[in-house]
Amino acid sequence: MNKLLSSILGIICLSLAIASAQSPGTVKDRKAVIDEARYLKSIYKTDKAIELLSGLLSPEQFDEEVLNELADCHIQAGDIESAANTYSTLLMMNPESILYRIRMMNIAYRSKDYKASAEMGISIIRRDTIPAIVSLTADSFNMAEMPDSALAYYEMYMRLNHANPAVISKAAKIHLGRKEYAIVLDMAKTTFRLIPRTWTSAGCKAWLISSWRISGNPKRCSRKWRTTGMTATAYIFISGRTNGATKSISAH
Repeated sequence: MNKLLSSILGIICLSLAIASAQSPGTVKDRKAVIDEARYLKSIYKTDKAIELLSGLLSPEQFDEEVLNELADCHIQAGDIESAANTYSTLLMMNPESILYRIRMMNIAYRSKDYKASAEMGISIIRRDTIPAIVSLTADSFNMAEMPDSALAYYEMYMRLNHANPAVISKAAKIHLGRKEYAIVLDMAKTTFRLIPRTWTSAGCKAWLISSWRISGNPKRCSRKWRTTGMTATAYIFISGRTNGATKSISAH
């Protein structure tokens, strides 16, 4: 019995020694393959990078680093479906990962699946209120023709960052479409006060139409906004594109 136990212990020790001797080499080989794949991706030899990375995968082992690199390669190659499937796998294995949720959201938006993009955005915001994600969530709802939800997230963004006239202009455009001219004017006044000379041309058009609708006097509107620190683009739009603007107003 003692001899048998000694033999078994000897075999176990030998196996551990062999595994220990092979392990560093295996790790080194894996790292070398990943480094090479990253280099190939950097020079846009994406197909070769995907081939190398795929060779490291096995059904028995979840390799997060390799799958993450593989997903990036699929995106670079324009294979959005494979990238989405890979990130879905990563998200299932690491459901609290904000990074994978952001990647999935971007893929959904690029694929014009705006409702899925918005849903993923909400799940991210619940974990971390990232202004850029709040803005993209609003854009997703806007593209999905859900203006109430879009406005809710545009307003959330403006509470986080009031110094982005592009986002404010998108919200103003929704209010303009609803003929909520007073709201557009209030937004314009606030923006000019906080961030003068940065109102976008789309925003200028929104408050211009609103001003004309309320005052009925385009010249007075032009003089008023010129004194508030408007951009050159805005003033040109008011003073030099009267006919085009009038046509726009007739649609509102």
